[in-house]
Amino acid sequence: MGDDSLVLRLMLTSGLSVALVGAALALLIVLVFRLGNTSRLSPRQPLPKWTGFGVLAAVGLFFLFEVGSGFIQSLLIQSGFFKNFYGENFPLDLPENPSVAQKGAAVMRRLWSSALAFPLALIAMVLLRKSLQVRSSSRLRTWPLGFVAGYLTWLMITPAAFCVFVLASLGHRALTGQEPEKHPLTFIGELAGPWEWSLFVVQTIVIAAVIEEWLFRGALLPWLAQRKPVPPDTAFTVLPRHRPLLILLGALGVGVAFTFGTDFLSRPAQVQTAFEADPVAASAAYLIPAGFFLLLVPFDFLLPKLHRLRRYLRIRSSQDLRAIWASSALFAAMHTHVWPSPIPLMVLALGLGYLYLRTRSLVGPIVVHGLFNAVSAVYLILGGPA
Repeated sequence: MGDDSLVLRLMLTSGLSVALVGAALALLIVLVFRLGNTSRLSPRQPLPKWTGFGVLAAVGLFFLFEVGSGFIQSLLIQSGFFKNFYGENFPLDLPENPSVAQKGAAVMRRLWSSALAFPLALIAMVLLRKSLQVRSSSRLRTWPLGFVAGYLTWLMITPAAFCVFVLASLGHRALTGQEPEKHPLTFIGELAGPWEWSLFVVQTIVIAAVIEEWLFRGALLPWLAQRKPVPPDTAFTVLPRHRPLLILLGALGVGVAFTFGTDFLSRPAQVQTAFEADPVAASAAYLIPAGFFLLLVPFDFLLPKLHRLRRYLRIRSSQDLRAIWASSALFAAMHTHVWPSPIPLMVLALGLGYLYLRTRSLVGPIVVHGLFNAVSAVYLILGGPA
């Protein structure tokens, strides 16, 4: 009970700290730029015209960033950077059963490599967009309004997402008797110094927010929201009405893959043993995550019938509503390895998708994403239990 009280107290402190800093920045922007004409964020701005090939290229670039980070990490290891910076005893590999110190060292290596790979990723993102002749989603000329809209959206959606996380965590603990999965970045712990905490803040608040929003809201969501295919139309072109369902099924596949991982492919006996030892706990660990994403699929057929909800939210078409839902599901599925995080992240992603379609700019979603991650970052910096 003491740990729960400490976690709650530090989370509230972190949330209020981020809220106050965000409020100060938003107020400063309002005063400096004399914001009053919100028509500059009008949804009349057309969505970027991504093709299916372009979206696949964007997904490829997303994974290429991970590969590139690993390559840069290898170069840093071979150059002796980590040994020179941290000393000869610094771990350079991650064994099968790593200690907490080895996990922390792996996080520190990743933070350095991701920070160095990020500028290259930004260049690649710009080159890909220009080569495909896709209009930018950044709309930097409206960034002041985008920041304020993002901050206000964050104020509304963050409490809801964290409440859902608490409920999901309690349910997970009750069913499995285990704590929720820890995000790999939380292992940085006591090993980190000023450099590592600075890189940690950059990774969570800037790098993750920019790259993930560029992919899921900047590329995938506009493609899903299209009513007509973007030329050239080929035999491989997926009709717009089929795209949300396709992505929802893809989210289900990703969720299953991340849930079972290598256990399902190379160690099925371990899964069988888990079910024989404790069927309830094993079901919660292996079946509930997949069941969650399976439950999201039928909503693709239900959402077009919610006319009142769409009019209330000022969403132009049912295709837009389906696009928000499907892109949010895939975003959540990509975080299944840290269960039950996908449940509250689904709530967050719905808000991000709605904000993007309302503003037609990535500035607001990036601000929301960054501030959302900032709460957890401040919590860990304050010494909160992972």
